[in-house]
Amino acid sequence: MTFLEATGRMIKITVVVLGCVGVFAACAAGDAAAVVARRKGDRWFIAVENSSQVRKLEIGLSFLGKGTWTLKGFRDDPKGVLDSCVGDERKVSAGDILRVSVNSCGGYIAMATRD
Repeated sequence: MTFLEATGRMIKITVVVLGCVGVFAACAAGDAAAVVARRKGDRWFIAVENSSQVRKLEIGLSFLGKGTWTLKGFRDDPKGVLDSCVGDERKVSAGDILRVSVNSCGGYIAMATRD
């Protein structure tokens, strides 16, 4: 699956979320990576947009609330293959830290659903 295909699928889902008022956003001062999380019902959508530096980000998941969540994420291929991505699925909770490596000018998207 290419990154474009993966993000296209996620965008089709998140179109409904864009009007949601429950927004969590963070951008470190002096840093050119932005992290945005938005909620719709029992689903959270997380997006990372990166600048020209390769980064390893740590994103606190305290906004998730109680319980266990299934997080499905996609990021750029770490080998730098153009228009390609890798996906993963994991169980997370509000006390966890999401660690994501992001390529130069790359990104990451994920959807968390309550178990």
